Amino acid sequence: MPDKSELLNELYKNIAHELDISRTMRDKAERAYKSVGEYLDEDDLEAQVYTQGSFSLGTVTRPISGEDYDYDIDLVCEMPAMASSSAREIKNVVGDKLKESGVYGPKLEPEGKRCWTLTFDEFHMDVLPCVPEVPDPGDAAIALTHKAGDGLYLRKSSNPRAYQEWFEGRMGESLIVAKRQELGVAYASVDKVPTFAVSTPL
Repeated sequence: MPDKSELLNELYKNIAHELDISRTMRDKAERAYKSVGEYLDEDDLEAQVYTQGSFSLGTVTRPISGEDYDYDIDLVCEMPAMASSSAREIKNVVGDKLKESGVYGPKLEPEGKRCWTLTFDEFHMDVLPCVPEVPDPGDAAIALTHKAGDGLYLRKSSNPRAYQEWFEGRMGESLIVAKRQELGVAYASVDKVPTFAVSTPL
């Protein structure tokens, strides 16, 4: 007979499943962000684009309406080659590239404080321009851009990859169990299953 802890974990898992977006919508969002990443990585921008925030952590929740639309995907657009550039240049090079696209230009909203936002039918995508915080390749910290109220562009520090590692560590064995359950659905091995593809009690 399952113990109390196992029963609670199963209950939390079921709640998480009810709150999560559908697999269809998640797959659509994944295709969209990969396409944006490939576009930004073209030519001389040499961008490393990856997810952060709730989508990356597998904690996206459906809007209060219960429908599969109007949620956000957070992307980091890290450009090591621009490490010595000004915050203004870092921010605008991404915005300019999105503006010149026949696909993404029409979806682009006015410049935000830190991100460029693309609006899709069911969700919006925030693209965060940044560079590595330090030249040490072993440090995952980034220097993001922040447009202040006076129009000045500043650099601020963040570390989304370190946060994701910490979060996944807190999930512990439940993350491994959830990933194993995805095998045979779309992934061949546990290490290929992204965290965003599963739900855990955390």
